[in-house]
Amino acid sequence: MKVKVNPSMLSFKLENEKKSFVVTGTRQGMMSKSPVESGTLVWSDGTQTVRSPVIVYTDMY
Repeated sequence: MKVKVNPSMLSFKLENEKKSFVVTGTRQGMMSKSPVESGTLVWSDGTQTVRSPVIVYTDMY
């Protein structure tokens, strides 16, 4: 599965500032035998790192 995050970079200037982003997944090649694919979305500024789990239910589409 190919995953794209838009925008690929977020910049924050204020404390507690909120930003939005869109994650798009595209199936590549043969369909997975598993109905669930998982991975991790990682944001990093070089000092701090935030990891968010991502789960995609492939049999829904």
